[in-house]
Amino acid sequence: RTSQVEGASFADPRWVAGAKSWASRGAWLVTVLREPSSRVWSRYFYDGGGPAAKTEAAWLESSNCGGGGRGIGNRCLSNYYVRTFRGRGGADCDAGADGCEAGVPRSDLKSAKALLEAFDDVLVSEWLSHPSTSERLAKKLCFVPTLRDFPRSKRPNKKAAVDAIVSPSFLVKRAPGGKARRPADWEPSDEARRRVAELNTLDAELYKWAAANELERLKATSFDDAAGLPRFGETWRMAVEF
Repeated sequence: RTSQVEGASFADPRWVAGAKSWASRGAWLVTVLREPSSRVWSRYFYDGGGPAAKTEAAWLESSNCGGGGRGIGNRCLSNYYVRTFRGRGGADCDAGADGCEAGVPRSDLKSAKALLEAFDDVLVSEWLSHPSTSERLAKKLCFVPTLRDFPRSKRPNKKAAVDAIVSPSFLVKRAPGGKARRPADWEPSDEARRRVAELNTLDAELYKWAAANELERLKATSFDDAAGLPRFGETWRMAVEF
């Protein structure tokens, strides 16, 4: 798991060697991608403290994709996924040069896709709570999804219809710690939104490619007729809140 040291990269031969070692013993290699802009703004509050600590523009200027130690740095706000999965280190391209996207060669997108295709599964963060995801993981990891007591009083949605929940649960959870919590009604400025999109053009393409592949996997499971299928760019939620 690259999350063992946040900001780690498969350019580090130690991670590649470790992955190959686990794979040779039958390990199941899985990773999860989140919509790139959402990832950046989540870090803005979690790591940067939100508007109370730093403006959006200042936060974006603090991007650090340095590559020291074991990875690219957990403060990297520019094409983080492609930098992680392209499988190489070294210098990036000059911004503005042909075939260069926010400092990353477009050719690295193909390399990142090739590495992700070597994984046994690439999940989409926004769709983790879809029952088809649980079913697929249950078959591979040998667990049986069951209903367990879960009082409505403990949930963000107090109007949930039932006092039970599928276990194990892949509901969205707030990460522990962090400097600030993102207000439900907060939105970045148009200029900041545009800047994040410019910094993550390759990541957006990689995420869309991974989401399209994941959608096909969800279609192949038995839950799709009953639960419906998620739509690209949206967090999946059941029609009946639980």
